[in-house]
Amino acid sequence: MISVTPQHALRLGAAVLLGLALLLALRPGLVDRPAPPPAGPAEIVIEGRRLPKPGTVIDLHPLPLALVRAADGTLTALSLRCPYLGCRLTWDPGNMRFSCPCHGDHFAADGAWIAGASPSHLHRHPLEEVDGGGVKVDLSGTFLMIGREIAPHVQYPTSTIGLHM
Repeated sequence: MISVTPQHALRLGAAVLLGLALLLALRPGLVDRPAPPPAGPAEIVIEGRRLPKPGTVIDLHPLPLALVRAADGTLTALSLRCPYLGCRLTWDPGNMRFSCPCHGDHFAADGAWIAGASPSHLHRHPLEEVDGGGVKVDLSGTFLMIGREIAPHVQYPTSTIGLHM
């Protein structure tokens, strides 16, 4: 019979944890991490004819960005990166919500958190109306949502614009 002292068990456990940490450090592909956002322009301009109709959403793939036009005509630019771990969200038109394929989080069309582990609502990008009825989306600046207790439009009222069209 082999006798293991608590000190030996502790050393063995520490060695196993160290080995796993080294394995993960040397083989980063073993852990499923979301891809970093693609490098791209600091801002984009969407022509008026390409903007979503009231009550609809358009995904500006490959950018992690969606333009949401509420029924009243207001427009919001939402980040399609889940605030939990950064996975790319998809629009579910049947349920009128954004869903995270990684952890099952759900967000309303305005980016408000519905369910899941996300610590906040969806982040938003600043918008500016341009001549000719289009919209400029600032991708370098982001309105970071803080928590889920305060609604997105209350946290950043200027993150939504009313279009004059």
